[in-house]
Amino acid sequence: MKNIFKLKNLFTLVAVAALAYGGYYFGTQNTESSTSNKTLELTTVAIQKGDLAKKEEYNGTLRQTDSKVLNSPMSGVVTYVPKEGTIINFGEVLFAVDNKPVILVEGATPFYRTLDLNSDAGSRCFTT
Repeated sequence: MKNIFKLKNLFTLVAVAALAYGGYYFGTQNTESSTSNKTLELTTVAIQKGDLAKKEEYNGTLRQTDSKVLNSPMSGVVTYVPKEGTIINFGEVLFAVDNKPVILVEGATPFYRTLDLNSDAGSRCFTT
């Protein structure tokens, strides 16, 4: 009976040692790739017209990095913006939304109503 317990203990010891070695072996296999710093290098190139020479597909999200918030009382699609560097004076078209011009005005009080030739002059209506 004692030989059976000794043999059983020997098998148990061998099994535990094999599991420990297997855990160590498989646990250290990917340490080199997981600790290395992987970076993605991005470059931009000018667009050229021509035939398609190479096709590459990537998954991801494209977004504008230098977007600006444009406060306007109107909502819609911006359909006109002046060329970069254009000097815009008061009373000129600043941009257009859905083909409706937005005029650059001077003053700290924003327009909150439509002003035209038939508007009544009020305390907040500027006349010249």
